[in-house]
Amino acid sequence: MNTAHEASASVLHERRGGVLTIALDRPAQKSAVDHEVAARLASVSDRLDADPELSVAVLTGAGGVFSHPPPDRRPTPRSSDQP
Repeated sequence: MNTAHEASASVLHERRGGVLTIALDRPAQKSAVDHEVAARLASVSDRLDADPELSVAVLTGAGGVFSHPPPDRRPTPRSSDQP
């Protein structure tokens, strides 16, 4: 992603017209969101709120990975989900 702005090495953002594209750049962690990334996302979203020229944000993952929950946060199967 060719970024015009960078919130951190793990949260990149770029503005094109009225669109703000936000990319999670943590492919080794499968772009999982931890507390630090969540805080950086909140900071970038403040920019979206503050700029009346921005009308939409797109959240994506860099490196071919969008998101995957960490092992301790994965949903557990319910008995009704079992074959």
